[in-house]
Amino acid sequence: MKDYKEDSRFNGGKDAPWWERYLELNMQAPVKNTDWKFNTQIVSKAGSKDKAFSEKFDAVADPNDPSEEGGKKEFHPERMWVEGNLGGTGQYAKLGFFQPWVQNGFISDARIKGASLEHWGQKSATHIYAGNISEKYWDLGAGARVTSTEGADPVTGTWTKTYTEDTTGGVYSDFVRHHDTINYKTTGVGGDWDFHGDDGSDNKDIGYNTYNSEESDKHIFAFVYDYKFSPKYDGSVGYYNYKSYAYNGDALQIGAVNLNVHLNPSLTLANSYSHGNQDGYDKAYNIELQYNGNPWIDSTKPHNFGAYLAYRYLGPDAIIKPNYSDGIKAGQKGFEVGTYYTLTSNILATLKYATGKSIYYGQDRSRVFTSLQYAF
Repeated sequence: MKDYKEDSRFNGGKDAPWWERYLELNMQAPVKNTDWKFNTQIVSKAGSKDKAFSEKFDAVADPNDPSEEGGKKEFHPERMWVEGNLGGTGQYAKLGFFQPWVQNGFISDARIKGASLEHWGQKSATHIYAGNISEKYWDLGAGARVTSTEGADPVTGTWTKTYTEDTTGGVYSDFVRHHDTINYKTTGVGGDWDFHGDDGSDNKDIGYNTYNSEESDKHIFAFVYDYKFSPKYDGSVGYYNYKSYAYNGDALQIGAVNLNVHLNPSLTLANSYSHGNQDGYDKAYNIELQYNGNPWIDSTKPHNFGAYLAYRYLGPDAIIKPNYSDGIKAGQKGFEVGTYYTLTSNILATLKYATGKSIYYGQDRSRVFTSLQYAF
Protein backbone atom coordinates (compact mmCIF):
# COMPACT_ATOMS: atom_id res chain seq x y z
CA MET A 1 0.00 0.00 0.00
CA LYS A 2 1.23 3.51 -0.79
CA ASP A 3 -0.24 6.84 0.32
CA TYR A 4 0.42 10.07 -1.57
CA LYS A 5 -0.31 13.34 0.27
CA GLU A 6 -0.02 16.99 -0.73
CA ASP A 7 1.94 17.91 2.39
CA SER A 8 5.70 18.54 2.35
CA ARG A 9 5.99 17.56 6.02
CA PHE A 10 4.41 14.14 5.53
CA ASN A 11 7.27 11.73 4.85
CA GLY A 12 9.24 14.58 3.26
CA GLY A 13 6.55 15.04 0.62
CA LYS A 14 7.26 11.55 -0.77
CA ASP A 15 4.99 8.56 -1.08
CA ALA A 16 4.51 6.61 2.14
CA PRO A 17 4.62 2.81 1.64
CA TRP A 18 3.30 0.32 4.14
CA TRP A 19 3.67 -3.46 4.02
CA GLU A 20 1.80 -5.91 6.18
CA ARG A 21 1.61 -9.66 6.70
CA TYR A 22 -1.59 -10.82 8.31
CA LEU A 23 -2.75 -14.27 9.48
CA GLU A 24 -6.35 -14.80 10.54
CA LEU A 25 -7.70 -18.01 12.09
CA ASN A 26 -11.47 -18.36 12.49
CA MET A 27 -12.76 -21.06 14.83
CA GLN A 28 -16.23 -22.18 15.84
CA ALA A 29 -17.51 -24.71 18.39
CA PRO A 30 -21.07 -25.75 19.33
CA VAL A 31 -22.39 -24.98 22.80
CA LYS A 32 -23.43 -28.30 24.30
CA ASN A 33 -27.15 -29.16 24.25
CA THR A 34 -28.08 -25.95 22.40
CA ASP A 35 -28.07 -24.63 18.84
CA TRP A 36 -25.74 -21.83 19.95
CA LYS A 37 -22.15 -21.56 18.76
CA PHE A 38 -18.97 -20.09 20.23
CA ASN A 39 -16.82 -18.15 17.74
CA THR A 40 -13.37 -16.62 17.92
CA GLN A 41 -10.95 -15.00 15.51
CA ILE A 42 -7.24 -15.21 16.31
CA VAL A 43 -4.93 -12.83 14.47
CA SER A 44 -1.17 -12.42 14.06
CA LYS A 45 0.04 -9.28 12.30
CA ALA A 46 3.38 -7.78 11.29
CA GLY A 47 3.79 -4.46 9.50
CA SER A 48 6.67 -2.37 8.24
CA LYS A 49 7.55 0.79 6.33
CA ASP A 50 10.57 -1.11 5.00
CA LYS A 51 10.75 -3.77 2.28
CA ALA A 52 7.83 -6.08 1.76
CA PHE A 53 9.39 -9.42 2.67
CA SER A 54 12.31 -8.43 4.84
CA GLU A 55 12.58 -9.43 8.48
CA LYS A 56 12.62 -5.80 9.57
CA PHE A 57 9.37 -4.81 11.24
CA ASP A 58 8.37 -1.81 13.28
CA ALA A 59 8.59 -2.09 17.06
CA VAL A 60 6.49 -4.77 18.69
CA ALA A 61 2.95 -3.50 19.20
CA ASP A 62 0.78 -4.06 22.23
CA PRO A 63 -2.44 -5.76 21.03
CA ASN A 64 -4.25 -4.38 24.08
CA ASP A 65 -3.35 -0.76 23.26
CA PRO A 66 -5.88 0.77 20.84
CA SER A 67 -3.33 3.44 19.82
CA GLU A 68 -1.03 0.85 18.23
CA GLU A 69 -1.19 0.98 14.45
CA GLY A 70 1.58 -1.30 13.19
CA GLY A 71 4.51 -3.40 14.28
CA LYS A 72 4.40 -7.04 15.31
CA LYS A 73 1.32 -8.38 17.02
CA GLU A 74 1.56 -11.95 18.21
CA PHE A 75 -1.48 -14.22 18.20
CA HIS A 76 -4.32 -12.50 20.02
CA PRO A 77 -8.14 -12.60 19.80
CA GLU A 78 -9.71 -9.89 17.64
CA ARG A 79 -13.24 -11.22 18.10
CA MET A 80 -14.88 -13.61 20.54
CA TRP A 81 -18.64 -14.15 20.82
CA VAL A 82 -21.55 -16.57 21.12
CA GLU A 83 -24.58 -16.60 18.82
CA GLY A 84 -27.78 -18.51 18.36
CA ASN A 85 -31.57 -18.51 18.10
CA LEU A 86 -33.78 -17.36 20.95
CA GLY A 87 -36.14 -20.32 21.10
CA GLY A 88 -39.04 -20.13 18.68
CA THR A 89 -39.19 -16.34 18.58
CA GLY A 90 -37.43 -16.04 15.24
CA GLN A 91 -34.83 -13.76 16.86
CA TYR A 92 -31.12 -14.37 16.39
CA ALA A 93 -28.76 -13.01 19.05
CA LYS A 94 -25.03 -12.35 19.43
CA LEU A 95 -23.19 -11.58 22.66
CA GLY A 96 -19.54 -10.72 23.23
CA PHE A 97 -16.77 -9.07 21.20
CA PHE A 98 -17.84 -9.08 17.53
CA GLN A 99 -18.35 -7.03 14.38
CA PRO A 100 -21.94 -6.13 13.51
CA TRP A 101 -22.53 -5.97 9.77
CA VAL A 102 -25.35 -3.76 8.48
CA GLN A 103 -25.74 -1.50 5.42
CA ASN A 104 -22.48 -2.94 4.00
CA GLY A 105 -20.51 -1.18 6.72
CA PHE A 106 -21.18 2.23 5.14
CA ILE A 107 -21.66 3.96 8.51
CA SER A 108 -19.69 1.57 10.70
CA ASP A 109 -17.89 -1.75 10.56
CA ALA A 110 -16.40 -1.23 14.02
CA ARG A 111 -16.06 -4.11 16.46
CA ILE A 112 -18.10 -3.79 19.63
CA LYS A 113 -18.25 -5.37 23.04
CA GLY A 114 -21.97 -5.75 23.36
CA ALA A 115 -25.02 -7.51 21.92
CA SER A 116 -27.16 -7.66 18.81
CA LEU A 117 -30.63 -8.95 17.99
CA GLU A 118 -31.80 -9.77 14.46
CA HIS A 119 -34.99 -11.03 12.86
CA TRP A 120 -35.02 -12.43 9.33
CA GLY A 121 -38.15 -12.64 7.17
CA GLN A 122 -38.76 -13.60 3.55
CA LYS A 123 -38.35 -10.05 2.23
CA SER A 124 -37.10 -8.10 5.22
CA ALA A 125 -34.69 -8.16 8.12
CA THR A 126 -34.40 -6.12 11.31
CA HIS A 127 -31.11 -5.47 13.12
CA ILE A 128 -30.54 -3.88 16.52
CA TYR A 129 -27.20 -3.71 18.29
CA ALA A 130 -25.54 -1.79 21.11
CA GLY A 131 -22.23 -1.77 22.95
CA ASN A 132 -18.83 -0.13 23.35
CA ILE A 133 -16.68 0.27 20.24
CA SER A 134 -13.20 -1.23 20.46
CA GLU A 135 -10.95 0.00 17.63
CA LYS A 136 -7.56 1.70 17.20
CA TYR A 137 -7.40 5.47 17.72
CA TRP A 138 -6.56 6.14 14.08
CA ASP A 139 -9.47 4.13 12.69
CA LEU A 140 -11.91 6.50 14.41
CA GLY A 141 -12.04 10.30 14.51
CA ALA A 142 -8.38 11.22 15.08
CA GLY A 143 -8.86 14.98 15.24
CA ALA A 144 -6.95 17.99 13.96
CA ARG A 145 -3.24 18.63 14.26
CA VAL A 146 -2.57 20.83 17.28
CA THR A 147 0.64 22.80 17.79
CA SER A 148 1.85 24.85 20.76
CA THR A 149 3.80 27.99 21.57
CA GLU A 150 4.92 29.12 25.00
CA GLY A 151 6.29 32.20 26.72
CA ALA A 152 5.60 34.85 29.34
CA ASP A 153 2.21 36.53 29.16
CA PRO A 154 2.86 40.19 28.16
CA VAL A 155 0.34 41.47 30.74
CA THR A 156 0.75 39.23 33.78
CA GLY A 157 4.23 37.87 33.14
CA THR A 158 2.91 34.35 33.86
CA TRP A 159 4.50 31.61 31.80
CA THR A 160 1.78 30.38 29.44
CA LYS A 161 1.50 27.62 26.87
CA THR A 162 -0.96 28.22 24.04
CA TYR A 163 -2.33 25.50 21.76
CA THR A 164 -3.72 26.30 18.32
CA GLU A 165 -4.76 24.25 15.33
CA ASP A 166 -2.38 23.80 12.39
CA THR A 167 -4.85 24.10 9.52
CA THR A 168 -2.16 23.56 6.88
CA GLY A 169 -1.19 20.13 8.17
CA GLY A 170 -3.28 17.01 7.96
CA VAL A 171 -0.26 15.02 9.07
CA TYR A 172 -2.23 12.83 11.45
CA SER A 173 -5.52 12.09 9.76
CA ASP A 174 -8.25 13.50 7.53
CA PHE A 175 -10.86 12.10 9.91
CA VAL A 176 -11.47 15.38 11.78
CA ARG A 177 -14.90 15.80 13.32
CA HIS A 178 -16.61 19.19 13.72
CA HIS A 179 -15.19 21.18 16.64
CA ASP A 180 -14.82 24.68 18.04
CA THR A 181 -11.90 26.92 17.09
CA ILE A 182 -8.88 25.77 19.08
CA ASN A 183 -7.38 28.42 21.35
CA TYR A 184 -6.43 26.58 24.54
CA LYS A 185 -4.10 28.12 27.12
CA THR A 186 -2.57 26.66 30.27
CA THR A 187 -0.24 27.99 32.92
CA GLY A 188 0.70 24.50 34.02
CA VAL A 189 -1.33 24.50 37.22
CA GLY A 190 -0.45 21.34 39.12
CA GLY A 191 2.29 20.65 36.58
CA ASP A 192 -0.25 19.96 33.81
CA TRP A 193 0.95 21.49 30.54
CA ASP A 194 -0.97 19.08 28.28
CA PHE A 195 -3.70 19.99 25.80
CA HIS A 196 -7.26 19.43 27.07
CA GLY A 197 -9.42 20.94 24.35
CA ASP A 198 -11.82 19.86 21.62
CA ASP A 199 -9.90 18.97 18.46
CA GLY A 200 -12.49 16.87 16.63
CA SER A 201 -11.18 13.59 18.03
CA ASP A 202 -13.12 10.65 19.44
CA ASN A 203 -10.46 10.43 22.16
CA LYS A 204 -9.15 13.13 24.46
CA ASP A 205 -5.92 14.87 23.38
CA ILE A 206 -5.11 12.57 20.47
CA GLY A 207 -4.56 15.41 17.99
CA TYR A 208 -1.69 16.76 20.10
CA ASN A 209 0.01 13.72 21.56
CA THR A 210 -1.22 10.16 21.02
CA TYR A 211 0.87 8.72 23.81
CA ASN A 212 -0.55 11.14 26.39
CA SER A 213 -4.10 10.87 25.11
CA GLU A 214 -6.86 9.56 27.29
CA GLU A 215 -9.09 6.92 25.80
CA SER A 216 -12.79 7.69 26.17
CA ASP A 217 -15.66 5.24 26.12
CA LYS A 218 -17.35 5.07 22.75
CA HIS A 219 -20.95 3.89 22.91
CA ILE A 220 -23.02 2.93 19.88
CA PHE A 221 -26.65 2.00 19.33
CA ALA A 222 -27.98 1.11 15.88
CA PHE A 223 -31.30 0.11 14.33
CA VAL A 224 -31.43 -1.00 10.67
CA TYR A 225 -34.31 -2.31 8.56
CA ASP A 226 -33.61 -4.13 5.25
CA TYR A 227 -36.22 -4.75 2.57
CA LYS A 228 -36.21 -6.50 -0.80
CA PHE A 229 -38.65 -4.69 -3.08
CA SER A 230 -38.12 -6.97 -6.07
CA PRO A 231 -35.38 -9.07 -7.68
CA LYS A 232 -34.01 -5.80 -9.11
CA TYR A 233 -34.26 -3.49 -6.09
CA ASP A 234 -33.34 -3.85 -2.42
CA GLY A 235 -32.38 -1.35 0.24
CA SER A 236 -32.25 -0.40 3.90
CA VAL A 237 -32.77 2.46 6.31
CA GLY A 238 -30.79 2.92 9.52
CA TYR A 239 -30.45 5.04 12.63
CA TYR A 240 -27.18 5.29 14.60
CA ASN A 241 -26.45 6.95 17.94
CA TYR A 242 -22.73 7.31 18.72
CA LYS A 243 -21.24 8.96 21.78
CA SER A 244 -17.53 9.64 22.28
CA TYR A 245 -15.28 12.50 23.40
CA ALA A 246 -16.10 14.39 20.18
CA TYR A 247 -18.74 17.14 20.10
CA ASN A 248 -18.07 17.86 23.78
CA GLY A 249 -19.66 14.55 24.66
CA ASP A 250 -22.90 15.10 22.71
CA ALA A 251 -24.16 12.12 20.73
CA LEU A 252 -23.66 11.98 16.98
CA GLN A 253 -26.98 10.85 15.51
CA ILE A 254 -26.99 9.59 11.94
CA GLY A 255 -29.74 8.63 9.53
CA ALA A 256 -28.71 6.45 6.59
CA VAL A 257 -30.29 4.87 3.51
CA ASN A 258 -28.99 2.30 1.02
CA LEU A 259 -30.46 1.38 -2.38
CA ASN A 260 -29.05 -1.38 -4.59
CA VAL A 261 -30.12 -1.65 -8.22
CA HIS A 262 -29.30 -4.99 -9.85
CA LEU A 263 -28.96 -4.04 -13.51
CA ASN A 264 -28.29 -7.65 -14.54
CA PRO A 265 -26.98 -10.80 -12.82
CA SER A 266 -23.39 -9.48 -13.01
CA LEU A 267 -23.84 -5.73 -12.59
CA THR A 268 -25.09 -3.80 -9.53
CA LEU A 269 -25.33 -0.08 -8.81
CA ALA A 270 -24.93 0.38 -5.04
CA ASN A 271 -25.95 3.73 -3.54
CA SER A 272 -25.63 4.96 0.05
CA TYR A 273 -26.36 8.28 1.77
CA SER A 274 -26.18 9.46 5.38
CA HIS A 275 -26.68 12.67 7.33
CA GLY A 276 -25.52 13.62 10.83
CA ASN A 277 -26.85 16.09 13.39
CA GLN A 278 -23.61 17.80 14.51
CA ASP A 279 -23.15 20.30 11.65
CA GLY A 280 -19.69 20.38 10.09
CA TYR A 281 -19.29 18.00 7.15
CA ASP A 282 -22.52 16.24 8.03
CA LYS A 283 -23.25 14.26 4.87
CA ALA A 284 -21.69 11.18 3.33
CA TYR A 285 -22.49 9.19 0.22
CA ASN A 286 -21.19 6.41 -1.96
CA ILE A 287 -22.11 5.64 -5.58
CA GLU A 288 -20.54 2.38 -6.74
CA LEU A 289 -20.87 0.27 -9.88
CA GLN A 290 -19.98 -3.34 -9.05
CA TYR A 291 -19.23 -6.09 -11.54
CA ASN A 292 -19.57 -9.79 -10.74
CA GLY A 293 -20.50 -9.45 -7.08
CA ASN A 294 -17.39 -7.45 -6.27
CA PRO A 295 -16.03 -7.17 -3.61
CA TRP A 296 -17.65 -10.44 -2.51
CA ILE A 297 -16.68 -12.57 -5.47
CA ASP A 298 -16.46 -16.34 -5.13
CA SER A 299 -12.77 -16.87 -4.32
CA THR A 300 -13.10 -20.67 -4.60
CA LYS A 301 -13.69 -20.36 -8.35
CA PRO A 302 -10.41 -20.23 -10.35
CA HIS A 303 -9.93 -17.26 -12.70
CA ASN A 304 -12.93 -15.42 -11.30
CA PHE A 305 -12.87 -11.67 -11.94
CA GLY A 306 -14.63 -8.74 -10.27
CA ALA A 307 -14.28 -4.99 -10.53
CA TYR A 308 -15.83 -1.76 -9.32
CA LEU A 309 -15.81 1.98 -9.93
CA ALA A 310 -16.94 4.31 -7.14
CA TYR A 311 -17.23 7.92 -6.10
CA ARG A 312 -17.13 8.36 -2.33
CA TYR A 313 -17.72 11.42 -0.17
CA LEU A 314 -17.10 10.39 3.43
CA GLY A 315 -17.93 13.45 5.50
CA PRO A 316 -16.49 12.97 9.01
CA ASP A 317 -19.71 14.10 10.74
CA ALA A 318 -21.96 11.58 8.99
CA ILE A 319 -20.01 8.35 9.65
CA ILE A 320 -18.61 6.38 12.58
CA LYS A 321 -16.03 3.98 11.10
CA PRO A 322 -16.88 3.14 7.50
CA ASN A 323 -15.85 -0.03 5.72
CA TYR A 324 -13.54 1.91 3.40
CA SER A 325 -9.84 1.96 4.27
CA ASP A 326 -7.97 0.71 1.19
CA GLY A 327 -8.75 3.67 -1.09
CA ILE A 328 -10.82 6.75 -0.30
CA LYS A 329 -10.91 6.87 3.51
CA ALA A 330 -12.96 8.57 6.21
CA GLY A 331 -12.73 12.35 5.82
CA GLN A 332 -11.86 12.14 2.12
CA LYS A 333 -13.71 12.42 -1.20
CA GLY A 334 -12.85 11.12 -4.63
CA PHE A 335 -12.89 8.32 -7.17
CA GLU A 336 -11.82 4.76 -6.54
CA VAL A 337 -11.39 1.82 -8.91
CA GLY A 338 -10.55 -1.75 -7.99
CA THR A 339 -10.21 -5.25 -9.40
CA TYR A 340 -10.28 -8.72 -7.86
CA TYR A 341 -8.97 -11.88 -9.52
CA THR A 342 -8.64 -15.47 -8.27
CA LEU A 343 -5.32 -16.81 -9.55
CA THR A 344 -6.54 -20.26 -8.58
CA SER A 345 -8.98 -21.64 -6.07
CA ASN A 346 -8.72 -19.71 -2.75
CA ILE A 347 -5.92 -17.37 -3.92
CA LEU A 348 -7.28 -13.87 -4.46
CA ALA A 349 -5.31 -10.93 -5.86
CA THR A 350 -6.54 -7.35 -5.36
CA LEU A 351 -5.51 -4.04 -6.93
CA LYS A 352 -7.07 -0.68 -6.03
CA TYR A 353 -6.37 2.94 -6.91
CA ALA A 354 -7.97 6.04 -5.40
CA THR A 355 -7.57 9.74 -6.12
CA GLY A 356 -9.30 12.64 -4.41
CA LYS A 357 -8.99 15.25 -1.68
CA SER A 358 -9.11 15.70 2.05
CA ILE A 359 -12.53 17.18 2.84
CA TYR A 360 -11.27 19.10 5.88
CA TYR A 361 -7.86 20.27 4.60
CA GLY A 362 -8.58 20.49 0.87
CA GLN A 363 -5.29 18.80 -0.02
CA ASP A 364 -4.85 16.18 -2.71
CA ARG A 365 -4.87 12.53 -1.68
CA SER A 366 -4.18 9.36 -3.66
CA ARG A 367 -3.45 5.77 -2.81
CA VAL A 368 -2.43 2.48 -4.41
CA PHE A 369 -3.41 -0.75 -2.63
CA THR A 370 -2.45 -4.33 -3.50
CA SER A 371 -2.98 -7.58 -1.67
CA LEU A 372 -2.64 -11.33 -2.12
CA GLN A 373 -4.97 -13.44 0.01
CA TYR A 374 -4.79 -17.18 0.66
CA ALA A 375 -7.74 -19.04 2.17
CA PHE A 376 -7.43 -22.52 3.68
